[in-house]
Amino acid sequence: MARSVADPLRALWRLRARSTTLAEAVYQTLRAAIRQGHLSEAEPLRESRLAARLAVSRTPVREALQRLTREGLIGHAHGKGVAVPALDARDLDEIYEIRLALESAAARLAASRVSAGELHAMRAVLERAEAARDSDPRRLADLSARFADLIGEAARNRRLAALIRQHRDSIIRAEGTTLGHPGRAEKALAEQRALLAALAAGDAEAAGRAAHEHLDEARRLRLQLHFERA
Repeated sequence: MARSVADPLRALWRLRARSTTLAEAVYQTLRAAIRQGHLSEAEPLRESRLAARLAVSRTPVREALQRLTREGLIGHAHGKGVAVPALDARDLDEIYEIRLALESAAARLAASRVSAGELHAMRAVLERAEAARDSDPRRLADLSARFADLIGEAARNRRLAALIRQHRDSIIRAEGTTLGHPGRAEKALAEQRALLAALAAGDAEAAGRAAHEHLDEARRLRLQLHFERA
């Protein structure tokens, strides 16, 4: 009983187990655990062990691991089965190059397709982010991700939105958030407000530029922090 209280994987499972199918719940739980750093690079992801922690059979765990492998959140490890892969500077730079292309494209599409309701939802997210700016980098990172997801939804391209989430999560799970770095939260919010203004004006080129500038600054800071840690 003590294990179920202390184990962060079990805590995530309790949030998801009753909300969808078993296979989807296992996938969402493992994905969230990777994204939040509860399954680390040093931990082999073994079906039997994960199944025991979630008190489920190995089949949905196997399916979830296969799906996470296809998405690039985990990879094959020599002699270990699968594990969360470490990212080096080249990995980070390549992922950001992809994100710069994808998220700029999504912003341009969203500028001509976004609804009034979606703009309202984006404003509400930025208002909550402003409230969390100086106190909770993780909460701010979650809200920033939600803002990006809303833009992806407004682009009306499900595959593009899925690719954006996949590459964003690949960085977050390995490196955490840059929003706790001094001055970054305030600057990031200003960049997102500029992006929202371009979307509201229906200016596709300005929206694409704003998305590019926001991510390019994030890439610069991410690589700086990576090299400082190394």
